[in-house]
Amino acid sequence: RKDITRFNPRTVFLGHIHKASSQDNLHYVGSPCGLDINETGKRSFLVYDTASGSVVDKAVLTDVLYFNESFVIVPLDDEVSLLKQEIERRIESWHIDPSDHPKVRVRVEARGYTTDRSAILTALDQGFKGFRYYKDEGPRIDSLSISSDHQRNAIAERAIKLIDELDWNFGGNEPKREQVVIVALSVIYGD
Repeated sequence: RKDITRFNPRTVFLGHIHKASSQDNLHYVGSPCGLDINETGKRSFLVYDTASGSVVDKAVLTDVLYFNESFVIVPLDDEVSLLKQEIERRIESWHIDPSDHPKVRVRVEARGYTTDRSAILTALDQGFKGFRYYKDEGPRIDSLSISSDHQRNAIAERAIKLIDELDWNFGGNEPKREQVVIVALSVIYGD
């Protein structure tokens, strides 16, 4: 950042980070081909016009599109319906055409605490119906614990509301929201 501010280049292209992103005149070109489940989403490459200085993102047509979805479950009365809504939101965020659905290989994980593990597993199965799982592994719920302690569940619900009200820029150099929630839950439930 200091070099960009100091030298004020017209455009900057950087590598190493496999997830493409652009902000102002700074571009991480990403990897044009997802090699494994950790390189998710549509793949693309950048075309730089030396005359105009414009940068255009061009899609790469691939045989496989990887997605890796992790859900933090909090034991609430409506935890299953909240999960179903979140699954829909995540799938929409992929921004893929229905014709690309057969190309998808998805890894799905739920962690945290629930009042009903089988209901969460069923919601995950139904939510990702029509997509193939990465290496046919199915949804993973190994890190999903059961809680029937209504007092702790109420504390967890309040803690999540407080986390959501924080004026905190999650991600980047700070922990992601999901990481903060998992740590809070582990303190509440004593893990």
